[in-house]
Amino acid sequence: MGREINLAGELIYTGFEAIVDNQPLLKNKTQFSFLNARGSFIFLVDTSIAFERLNKVILLLLLYIHKHDQFSAFFKAKSKNNIQNSMDENIYTALYSHSNIKVLAEINKLDSTLFELAKEERILLTRFDEFYKNFRYGRFSPTTSTYYEEISMVQSILSKINGDDKDQALAILGKRIRRMASKYYTAITTLSSKLYLFIDELHAYSNSYYVYFQDEENGPYDTSLFNVFTLKTYARQEILYALIYNELPKKNAQDPWLVKPLNLYDIDLTNFFKYGTDNYLFDNINQSLLDEYVLDNYDERWDSFDSTRKNKEIKKMIIEREKNIAAFLNQKTKSVSI
Repeated sequence: MGREINLAGELIYTGFEAIVDNQPLLKNKTQFSFLNARGSFIFLVDTSIAFERLNKVILLLLLYIHKHDQFSAFFKAKSKNNIQNSMDENIYTALYSHSNIKVLAEINKLDSTLFELAKEERILLTRFDEFYKNFRYGRFSPTTSTYYEEISMVQSILSKINGDDKDQALAILGKRIRRMASKYYTAITTLSSKLYLFIDELHAYSNSYYVYFQDEENGPYDTSLFNVFTLKTYARQEILYALIYNELPKKNAQDPWLVKPLNLYDIDLTNFFKYGTDNYLFDNINQSLLDEYVLDNYDERWDSFDSTRKNKEIKKMIIEREKNIAAFLNQKTKSVSI
């Protein structure tokens, strides 16, 4: 079960990464269009499977506590027929279906106080069920009327959140998914602790860790999955900027784009250059960004700011800084002759 929890987190991460890396183009106020179908399909199939796995882990843990004979039947029976004959029909159907809503219904029957999903979260699970039941085979399904159901579904999800601003729509969707994942993970932690199990353990710098843990106290980018990928973009910019800045023959004080680079002397860039990613490295850079802001902008009012005010001020500073860095890198790219 521990492997399932980690795998579900990885699927949620890669699913959302697919639509961030393949962001929709806003054609008008109500319609999104993707450059291709890859991102929307990966998002829907990965996220659908992930929440199905989390739901079923919780249901099995609850069966262990409340209906242990059925839990034993599920794991010890030698055939599917034996399992079916030993379990309640609704529980059996939920475990062998691909419906998040059906499994969730059985969870609530066994323990209605474990966690509660908001209306928009249940609607999202319903959309995932709809996709997985009708469209997961895509062009191979004889019931598919067009080739673009998954694109239309993601268009619909995003446009209902915000039809004017694609990044804002993704930010809200990312927050919603991360909040749901956090609820599921908290429920699993509660049940596993009650049973003296350790199936909720996660590696501190795994992708799953970023999916399940969200806390506004940790900073302005710690609530939405979209922000995770925004910070990774910023971290890559910071690395390139620091490397270029330190090689500049002279620095023009009048250049509006020049800002003080982060100190990367003690940061190991090996994995970044070899694999293109390094969560530990990105965390260090992002923490350096936060520290730079507090150091450069501290005054007597800072300690009186609540988390929301601090995060608003920090986010404003980081966005301005990254705009300057992006403009500088773009200028340097144009000045390079090939």
